Amino acid sequence: MRRRNRSFDGKHRNNGIDGCDLTDKQETSLSIDKEGVLLQVFHCFAFAIHLYVFLWHFGDEAAKLPGAKGFGFFFRYLTFVSFTFQLLQLTVVVLWSLRGMKAGRLRRLSDDLSCASFPLACTVTIMFQIVKKTTKEAVEGGHIVRPFWLDFTVHYWNSLIALADLLVSRNRTFSRRAQNIALSIAFFYIVWIHVVKVFNKIYPYPFLNKLPQPYGIIITSASGSLICFLLFKFGELLRFRKGKVGIRAKG
Repeated sequence: MRRRNRSFDGKHRNNGIDGCDLTDKQETSLSIDKEGVLLQVFHCFAFAIHLYVFLWHFGDEAAKLPGAKGFGFFFRYLTFVSFTFQLLQLTVVVLWSLRGMKAGRLRRLSDDLSCASFPLACTVTIMFQIVKKTTKEAVEGGHIVRPFWLDFTVHYWNSLIALADLLVSRNRTFSRRAQNIALSIAFFYIVWIHVVKVFNKIYPYPFLNKLPQPYGIIITSASGSLICFLLFKFGELLRFRKGKVGIRAKG
């Protein structure tokens, strides 16, 4: 049996197997710790903004908006459903980070919810822009003055946070579970919007009430679902390319 050579020079240690430097290991560990702290700050900040905007919808100022009246409250809008889901996702991610980012069910749940949140948030942004540019009636009561920050946070901030989370987080797998979650929420909303119409007699989006039905809602629902699916695949591709770049950088 051949004995491995071990040498000490005060600062470095060669283990005789891979020549790994303890100083390098310590620097890598510190780098990872700093990255973890920055991730925690990012997610906590995003969570705080989302929580504030979410709770604002239950206050007196929001009570003046059409969404606060009628069946379904603000939850009759895909925007608010997606925003609420993203708040849930950020809550889970923050809880996971506070537990030291350890592996386990909470880590897997935070990964799946984050990957599902990305296509949902971006779908809201894209469809809002399409409707706004083509019909000028993207929301109920568009003439009512709203806080200057409201439109930005629920239609743009949501997507920016979802994209930033994908780019800066270490582990985003875009698993089949995450895809099923995203598409299930999309399907749920298609059913939910019809329940809302039964109670309120109209769709929550003005442009839908002007389209010939049932073709209008069918085309809109199919388009939204397709956008959501393609965005999930885009996120999966982006994650794959990010992973390859990371591997090359380490090499």
